[in-house]
Amino acid sequence: MRLSAELKAFVKNALAQYNLPLPEKSDLSYTTGRDSMRGYFPDPLVKRSVDMNLRLIEIYDHEFSSIECYVEKITKNDNGRDYHLLRSLPGVGRVLALTNLYEIGNIQRFESVQKFASYSRLVKCKAESAIERQLT
Repeated sequence: MRLSAELKAFVKNALAQYNLPLPEKSDLSYTTGRDSMRGYFPDPLVKRSVDMNLRLIEIYDHEFSSIECYVEKITKNDNGRDYHLLRSLPGVGRVLALTNLYEIGNIQRFESVQKFASYSRLVKCKAESAIERQLT
């Protein structure tokens, strides 16, 4: 993911470096955005470099999608009930549901809802200094 983000940043920076406006469709996460960038640069060397980066982005996107589909298939088979419950929550898509399932693991390992909330960093920590702790 980091490498894909770096490639996208390179293309966006090249636009700024050559003082070119953003094309109407410029989101490089989508095929239409990548297609609008092909041939957009007048300098043939820059055009070639950008085109290479766009091809690498496509390779990464294809691989990420393939891995996500594979993991989702296994999850539906092994833990389908929990996966579908997570997906039923507003704002929880494929990746977030999978991340939550594999990050949390077996929910039964938490003794209470409070312990789970703390693990998830949903509980605001009490701010106190070492001196305050010594006084109490």
